[in-house]
This record gives sequence, C-alpha cells and structure tokens, in this order.
Amino acid sequence: VGKRSIVANNALVRGSSIGDDCVVGYSTEVKASALASHVWTHMTYIGDSLIGRNVSFGGGTVTGNLRLDEAIIDSVVGTAAAPTGLTKFGTAIGDNCRLGIHTTIYPGVKVGTGSFVASGVLLSEDVPDRSFASMKEGKLAIRPNRTEVPMPEKREEFRKKVEGK
Repeated sequence: VGKRSIVANNALVRGSSIGDDCVVGYSTEVKASALASHVWTHMTYIGDSLIGRNVSFGGGTVTGNLRLDEAIIDSVVGTAAAPTGLTKFGTAIGDNCRLGIHTTIYPGVKVGTGSFVASGVLLSEDVPDRSFASMKEGKLAIRPNRTEVPMPEKREEFRKKVEGK
C-alpha cells in the first residue's frame, strides 16, 4: 500500500499492489491486482486486473475475472481474440479513466486511456482510448470522449490554493 493511500472500513486487499494516493473505499475488494497512483474506489470489486493512474470507480463497479465455464480467458489484440493462458483475468484500464456507478466489465475486456464509462454499462468489448461508453437501447454504444479528466496535479494545486499554502 503506497504513501498517503487509504484502505477504508470493510475493505479487503489481498495479493495486490496499491500505488500512492489511492483510496480503497468502503466495502471494496482488491484481489491479485495492481493499482497505479491516484485510484479511487468504493463498493467495488477489482479482481486479477491492472489499473492505470488517476482512475475513479463508481460505487458498485465489478470487474469479472472468471468465465462461467472456467475456461481460458481471451482478450482482443487488434481484431483477433488472443488467449491469455489464464483462467482468472479481469481487466486492464488505462490512465485517466472514469467509470460510473454499477459498471460491469467482462473478463479480459480493456478500457483505453482517457475513457469514460457511463453508469450501468455492461462492458462486453474493449473501449478504445479517449472513448465514451454508454448503453443505448440495451446495447453498448461507444463514441469519442470530448471530456477532459481532472488531473491529480490540478486538484493538488487547487487544494493548496484553498488552504493558502
């Protein structure tokens, strides 16, 4: 667990690496995963996953890490499904991403850098860099993301300004 990181009440971290300035919030489980710095969670399950810097998980977000048939998990590389060789693999999420509440990510699905995922989305396919994923008429819809992600440095600058430091 990195510097200035918090593991809250009723949270469980096992076999994982948590970077600096993270919040593993209330009722979150992080299992066999690596979280870079400035990752924020609450009521989240992150299993067998790699999470980039400055990523925020909405409450109730789940990374699926096991297929129902317990077979090897595939992950798309280019346009082809590539076997990972793993029966447990959650997700890889790039830097500067935001996931809304009650997001579900299928095993092996990746979220690209600078992407947003709306609340209630069932991610069954990869989200490219700088995309916005939402549900439209019960189907996954992906379009370019036009929103900038707040950077941790800007939040720190603002905090210092407010505190008069």
